[in-house]
Amino acid sequence: MSESTIWGNIKEFFHLPFEDPIMVFLLVLLIILFSPLLFRKIKLHYIIGLILAGVLVGPHGLNLLAYDRSFELLGKVGVLYIMFLAGLELDIKEFNANKGKGLLFGTFTFLLPFCLGFPICYFLLGYSIPTSLLVAGMFSTHTLISYPIVSNLNLSKNQAVTASVGGTIFTDTAVLLILAVVMNQVKSAVEGMFWIWMGISIAVFLVYIFLFIPLLSKWFFERFENEKRLHYIYVLSIMLLSAFVSELCGLEGIIGSFFAGLILNRFIPHSSALMNRIEFIGNSLFIPIFLISVGMLVNIQVIFSGYKAIIIAVILSVVAIGSKWLAAWISQVCLHFSPNQRSLIFGLTSSHAAATLAVIMSGYSIGIIDENILNATIIIILLSCIVSSVVTQKAGERVQKDEMENKPKEELLQNRILIALSNPKSVANLIETALLMTNSSKKEPLYALNIIDDQDASISQVRKGQQLFEEAEKIAAASDNRLRTITRYDTDVASGILHTAKENQVTDIFLGISNQVVGSTFLEKINEKIQKDFELNIFVLKNNQPINTLKRLLVAIPENAEKEIGFLPTFYRICQLVKQLDAKIVFHASSSTIDFLKTTIKRKKISVSAEYRELAQWEDFLMLRKFLKEKDLLVIYQTRKGGGSYHILFEKIPYYLKKFFENSGIILVYPQQKKEDVSSQNLLHL
Repeated sequence: MSESTIWGNIKEFFHLPFEDPIMVFLLVLLIILFSPLLFRKIKLHYIIGLILAGVLVGPHGLNLLAYDRSFELLGKVGVLYIMFLAGLELDIKEFNANKGKGLLFGTFTFLLPFCLGFPICYFLLGYSIPTSLLVAGMFSTHTLISYPIVSNLNLSKNQAVTASVGGTIFTDTAVLLILAVVMNQVKSAVEGMFWIWMGISIAVFLVYIFLFIPLLSKWFFERFENEKRLHYIYVLSIMLLSAFVSELCGLEGIIGSFFAGLILNRFIPHSSALMNRIEFIGNSLFIPIFLISVGMLVNIQVIFSGYKAIIIAVILSVVAIGSKWLAAWISQVCLHFSPNQRSLIFGLTSSHAAATLAVIMSGYSIGIIDENILNATIIIILLSCIVSSVVTQKAGERVQKDEMENKPKEELLQNRILIALSNPKSVANLIETALLMTNSSKKEPLYALNIIDDQDASISQVRKGQQLFEEAEKIAAASDNRLRTITRYDTDVASGILHTAKENQVTDIFLGISNQVVGSTFLEKINEKIQKDFELNIFVLKNNQPINTLKRLLVAIPENAEKEIGFLPTFYRICQLVKQLDAKIVFHASSSTIDFLKTTIKRKKISVSAEYRELAQWEDFLMLRKFLKEKDLLVIYQTRKGGGSYHILFEKIPYYLKKFFENSGIILVYPQQKKEDVSSQNLLHL
């Protein structure tokens, strides 16, 4: 190859803006890689770095990258992803319980900016009514640019965040409805048929969201339970399809993606491997590209385009950001939020980006928005995104500190979980269930144990154990959890499990059993060891259906079980599982135990949908059969001999399970009981 040819290729390769796909994508990845590292040193969130990097490399900066269709495509997917994650991470029960707060905040954050913005645009700046309406609508709308910050701080279930997300949907829907009316009014008079078609479109959208998606998702996750690689593709497809249907119905795509996340919420537990993949890919790729694309739209040169442009930009920026602060302040007073929560609401809802551009660009395309407002909008986007990121980060850290101080002590304790593996078919369900029931801090690793018969330690048994560990490690790694594997040679499975638990100071043991094991002496051996040798919280699981498709947990609790030392820790785990699955819990217990459960749930502010049915005596245990449905999981509390809640019929539980509950999902719970020989060291792990 000649020197001139090589030089020509180099010149073409480095032609600005870059057109080579490899060079473009490499530059984007380098920005995503180094922005967090750089801005962490100056104590600013990486979101600001991504936006400013977009300004620098964009067409109005160094012109390294062109804002073409590819950036428009990936940027739009990014903002859809933000709203989708917002819906997916919401605590549905908390959201329903506080939907009034979200509606009230949505009203404030829509009306206050709109009512302040319209007279300023119409009387002070002298714009027409249609122009003033659109600009006032632009003030009302906002984009949850800073939502990844609260997500990383584990604040997505905080009431302030829930209200902000609910308010976002309300205000953006109202603004986009105003946009549709103004656009139709400018093009042609708004007639009765417009409202009829709008109503029909919204009805179609609601049927799709609340009927079609749940039925399709239920079928998909049941039909393709083991096709884990397809799960993410399905979820991403539903997000984009919902956005497309939303736009077909005359609504903005972000509304469809949010509701898609809301509906899929119950199918995707927050601690699951699928949720980890969704957050990882979104926060690593789609959302950063969207933030870079926002920066690429900013044209700093508009500041120097004349005094009028500067004056309009200053006025509109003050109104846009100031009115959002005013809405947050009034919401704090009315909803009794703390000052830190007020700052968090303001930080989340002060940023203008996606919906703002949709409103202004639509008006600009038909000539009712001039270049001064367009340029001012670009400045608002830059300033508001910087303000939003800084305020959300600082307020979020303060709110997180407040939450940690107010959390019950038992929720802050670390737990050490041992999962005994034996059956390859039950590994996935056992690991996933244990992860959903454990503390989400992920500081303490899980322990996976495989017992090999010391008298038959063949190569095939060793290989089987290795395969079990490999499968378990894949599942744990997919959900960003650490797993430590332990192989033990022992002549007795029950002894091997309990001795390993002692050696590793385990607090909870999870066992998986099959229908064949239920009818054997395995449970009797475990029960004997539990009563004779060691005190622990033990969960014995038999469940053959996908854990994320469960709708209810029926929990049978014997009288006085709440007095056992291990009752509350195991109770919190069951409630954690219910919250992760967004399921309903039905307690069957004595009247005194029910009173204790109600008081505990209220005092600890546990957000579960609970129902209570009196189980007057344990002899009525078999009556639970008539309440069990296909998508139910039966949880049975068992206690040891000598305990205040022990009942002689506990000895017959294995027989009952085999004869009457063979096709039902079961969790047997053995809570730790106080014994004279239990050391203080063991008690520290409760």
